[in-house]
Amino acid sequence: MSASVAALALISAAPLVGIAAAGATVHGQATTLASEPADVIAARHALHLRGLRPLLTSSGDLTAPLTDDYPVALKAAARDAMTDPWRFYNRECVSFVAWRLNSRDHIDFTDFYRGRQWGDAASWRSAAISVGVPVDSRPRVGSVAWFASGHVAWVASVNSGGSVTLEEYNFVPGRYSTRTIAASSVSAFIHL
Repeated sequence: MSASVAALALISAAPLVGIAAAGATVHGQATTLASEPADVIAARHALHLRGLRPLLTSSGDLTAPLTDDYPVALKAAARDAMTDPWRFYNRECVSFVAWRLNSRDHIDFTDFYRGRQWGDAASWRSAAISVGVPVDSRPRVGSVAWFASGHVAWVASVNSGGSVTLEEYNFVPGRYSTRTIAASSVSAFIHL
């Protein structure tokens, strides 16, 4: 067994927060090289099949740095001036979270995910429950932070001391921002 596969085996048994394994961690996820041997890819696939969060690499993954990489055409247009590829209005919290779910979590999420319209952020919790998506009070990297006030954000990291770091649009009107808050201040976490 290669050292990389051994590290993945160790990681698969560890929580995704504060992983202590060979290599660094970024946002609670183990970092890896962009070019991986076949045995590492097979190990990642095995983790996925066991229902564990995949440990993704390179661009378009959970380990990427916090940055406003929302599509240029969407952020250049005036807020609500266009509909994004996921059927939400641009520069809104729901559009940014749909972007993150697609680009980082690799989930084919749209406003009509699993046959139900998700609509405004206020309705995302009930939409998730109605289609069998888990909703609870436990944050996880890549989950959706849902606020009963009508806002959603993407969980970039789960930190020691009970806080989470969020990436979001429209917390600052029409703009990208990050913030670290107590996980208990989030109404619910949606695990797509």
